[in-house]
Amino acid sequence: MQVDNLEICKWNSTGNKSLYEKLEKKFNQNGWFTCFRDENGTYNSIAFGRPITFETFMEYFKTGKIYFDCGMYQGNNRNYCQWRATNTFWDSLIVETYP
Repeated sequence: MQVDNLEICKWNSTGNKSLYEKLEKKFNQNGWFTCFRDENGTYNSIAFGRPITFETFMEYFKTGKIYFDCGMYQGNNRNYCQWRATNTFWDSLIVETYP
């Protein structure tokens, strides 16, 4: 990503397959799942989504549905970087839910 001539972050896929391997291992095996809680915080259902390939992940990234959170903001003492998406996005990918 780039703003004018200032590079905020850069990822080069050539020669470094760590992101590819992690995504394929985590999301492109048997799919993914999420659990839901009721108003008391008790888990009451589970939902499943189809596997996500690296190519599909990158398309979601290019459209802004998945974004990179560098964790750099005022008052944050923890160092972290992670990929994020809204709950609405994940909910749109659910194919089955079980109570």
